[in-house]
Amino acid sequence: MRAIATKWTKHLKDTQKKKDFEQALRHDTLVLGRLLELLREDLQSLENKETSSEAYECPSWAYKQADLNGAKRELKKIISLIDFIEG
Repeated sequence: MRAIATKWTKHLKDTQKKKDFEQALRHDTLVLGRLLELLREDLQSLENKETSSEAYECPSWAYKQADLNGAKRELKKIISLIDFIEG
């Protein structure tokens, strides 16, 4: 079982509340699992756009690439918060 990122519970001071919150997260695999699938689909879509030949035809390619990189970075950050459900 993978550890849950501390970001999930850092707002809670009580140890029991942290345990309860973590347990609730671990039991919500239906919603979090689907969310994880959707995020990975979005990430794959961005990666496909990034490597398509049309991507290089844009005169402001560097700005477009920077935007894609930022979007991918944020998706990966969110994915890392919920990928504990796979372990």
